[in-house]
Amino acid sequence: MVKLHRGDVIEVLAPDGKGGLKSRPVIVLHNVPKNADAVSVYCTTQNDGDEKNTIFVSANSIQGKEMGITKDTYIRPKKILTIPAKSIRRLIGK
Repeated sequence: MVKLHRGDVIEVLAPDGKGGLKSRPVIVLHNVPKNADAVSVYCTTQNDGDEKNTIFVSANSIQGKEMGITKDTYIRPKKILTIPAKSIRRLIGK
């Protein structure tokens, strides 16, 4: 994987809550050297009703297209994840 920068949106393999893995977009929180683990912000398609702590991005919006997302997404800035380098699939947007 290439060096990642703060604000990059990457596709990762993450737990799906059912014992498996699924592709999920996350936002890189800090610059990441090549082939290193990434600290990221959680994104989901599920609305938990916490509008104060959630940022909604429509997949059809300018921001959604720049991010490379294909579904409406809720960004959860309070949920920080460390993504192992081996789980990073690709860079999808900014």
